[in-house]
Amino acid sequence: MEVIKDDGEPAKPGERGKIVVTNLANYVMPLIRYDTGDIGIAGHSCSCDRGFPIVKTIEGRVAEFIFKRSGEPIALPGHFLILGNFIKYINAFQFIQNTFEEVTILVVPNKSYNGEINNKLTKYFENLLGSKVTVMEVEDILAEKSGKKLLVKSKLKLL
Repeated sequence: MEVIKDDGEPAKPGERGKIVVTNLANYVMPLIRYDTGDIGIAGHSCSCDRGFPIVKTIEGRVAEFIFKRSGEPIALPGHFLILGNFIKYINAFQFIQNTFEEVTILVVPNKSYNGEINNKLTKYFENLLGSKVTVMEVEDILAEKSGKKLLVKSKLKLL
């Protein structure tokens, strides 16, 4: 397992990158630097004296990041719905980000959701991201052609 930067070079300890794996045990089709779709932080070499680097932290899936106005990535925005104590008012959600300056959050509200919660949710994420945030109430989150309902839809490809 390795953490690599966009240029394919190994990430240094403390640097963020894609997690890739190599498996030579599969004789039919060995996997060499297979991109898992996860993002992580590289650690120092293992203390077992083998010299292999370790992954310090797995931050999340590439598809589950939103970006602050500064360009800093934030993993798993749903986590922040829990931290902000909003999840109990929402049945489903989706973050849509096409620019650093604007984020739209689609929410499928439950019966306890109201305008006050909408305003608090908007301000919470505007403070977190430094971007303009619009919260839109919808009846359902539409599935993609794959059948999956994405947590984040973004045109920003920075990881």
